[in-house]
Amino acid sequence: MTLTEAAYWSKRFGVIVGVVVVIIFGVLMLLFSKPKNVAPPEYLTANCACTANKEDFLSEELNIGSLELGADSELVFQVETASGQIDALPNIINVYEFDNKGQSLSSQLQAAEIANNLGFNPEGVIRKNEQTYVWLDTSRHRTLEVDARTLNFILTTDTDYIRDISSKASVPSDSEAISLATNVLRQANLLDSNYTDSTSYKEVYKIDINPDGSYSEAASTNDADLIRVDFYRRKPMINIRENIENSEEMVSTLEKSILSTEDDIFKKSEEEVTYEGERINIYNFSTLVLHESPVKTNISVYVGAKDENAQEMQNIYRIEYTNWPIKEYPCGTYELISPSEAIQKIQEGEGSLVSLIPLENGEGDKVSPYQTRTVTNFFIHNIYITYYEPEEEANFLQPIYVVVGSAYLENEEKAGFTFYVPAVNYELVTDAIESAETINDETTNTTDL
Repeated sequence: MTLTEAAYWSKRFGVIVGVVVVIIFGVLMLLFSKPKNVAPPEYLTANCACTANKEDFLSEELNIGSLELGADSELVFQVETASGQIDALPNIINVYEFDNKGQSLSSQLQAAEIANNLGFNPEGVIRKNEQTYVWLDTSRHRTLEVDARTLNFILTTDTDYIRDISSKASVPSDSEAISLATNVLRQANLLDSNYTDSTSYKEVYKIDINPDGSYSEAASTNDADLIRVDFYRRKPMINIRENIENSEEMVSTLEKSILSTEDDIFKKSEEEVTYEGERINIYNFSTLVLHESPVKTNISVYVGAKDENAQEMQNIYRIEYTNWPIKEYPCGTYELISPSEAIQKIQEGEGSLVSLIPLENGEGDKVSPYQTRTVTNFFIHNIYITYYEPEEEANFLQPIYVVVGSAYLENEEKAGFTFYVPAVNYELVTDAIESAETINDETTNTTDL
């Protein structure tokens, strides 16, 4: 072989090797790269359909309060999540409208019905002011205050009376407390389907009543004066029709990437609806509805030892009831900021610190009021999406990112923290975009999905 031929074949061999390397690299990229997000067609473009004009929706931009940190706190964050994002989750999800009906002309009669269902004399109403109806039960040291406009209420019992009863008998078990709390709300017609379906759940906290009447978390059931039962609900953030292309792949992808991460946060459920004259299944991927505190809901029932002097509701001592009914179906879909953008906002001081609980032996007091503390370092462990329900009346149920992790306080004590970040990308909100995709069931006119 001449030198010219050798040079020729060397050059050809180099080209062949280069092509093979590129092919192998491409195959490896396909094998090991993360799958693209799989989204139903309704979630490829946000319709922003909750309001006709974008300005009306932007006026509802979430503004979540934040706990105050000590003056010497440092917003130093270290991200320790696996990827800093939620894999395969569409970046466009549902937004819902609250079903605010306003004050009824028969509000006093409706409030009296609530009072009667909770064991008060309905005719013994006291008009505290234009906004509040009050009932008293002196025999059991109870007070009921009902908001005239919303019919939300709080039932309280004198703490000395509760402590006296708890000193003579034990509080129920967690499961018994859940059953008692659920039954009293059901019997009073105070739980809608969102709180009673198979995806809703209840959280319990053991309550110790302090000498000053304040509450803290008890170490055990034996030390508890009350068991607080919190009622959580969920709403679907993604709906997948079985009759669309690749529906099985979408469902499978979401099951693997979402349901395996936070079992108490995300759930999948199915419902059958009528679509173009046919009965089809809808696969709903739901997330929790959270509140101003991640460890306190808007509906809480406090269950205690049995009051033998009472004829009914013998174990119920306190109810905090604020329910903003949510319309069953979404009013529109909206594009979100990315999880990494949410973390960046927190690092820049734009997130809302909603929980900071010192941990003793791995556990902390989730009931006692917050005390200002100084933080030296934050370590972000996880981020997920929920919906946010404020304590005050609002028009829309919007998504938030929930960022959780651990922190070190100035005394080297460890704490757990939670930040909220509004998830809607308000910069991309537009006027409503009409969509031809609707689903009808036997009791509802149209559902935009």
